[in-house]
Amino acid sequence: ILFMLNYKPHCSFQEISKVTIRAAEETRKLESDVHGGYSAANLSDKDIRTAWLAPVSGNDRDPILILDFEQPTIVTALGFAVGYQKSVDDKIGDRFRAFNKPKSLYLQTREGYRQRIELEDLKGVQYPVMKTVETTEIQIYLDSEYVVNPASDIAISELRILGLFAK
Repeated sequence: ILFMLNYKPHCSFQEISKVTIRAAEETRKLESDVHGGYSAANLSDKDIRTAWLAPVSGNDRDPILILDFEQPTIVTALGFAVGYQKSVDDKIGDRFRAFNKPKSLYLQTREGYRQRIELEDLKGVQYPVMKTVETTEIQIYLDSEYVVNPASDIAISELRILGLFAK
């Protein structure tokens, strides 16, 4: 009989927080406590109240987001909270503003690998099926959207990046 003890880490992937997010910033003030609009840094602040909205662009060749990693990173999943912003906390419960939601997105790495991911029309953070990539940059392009209001921007309230640092 052969008996082996082996170290097993608690989790094979973790939330990647060492990332720089580049994007056109939403400059409209939608709440009284936010001055000067919402920066792209609000995508990773774990607070849906401070939402970030992507302005409608006429050029679909421009990425809506670019994720820059400090070192080569293996990205296993991207989580998105889309289409809404927490508006008011009251005795009744949370109230939300609704915006257009991304329906499908293209992810492109610095090395040129491109894949399409599909998002559901729901509230909360969702993790669409994606192929694992190793890169230092991911560009995210809007392909199609769920339209609530044709004149409205799309909302990406939060973004979660799961993976490992490549060594």
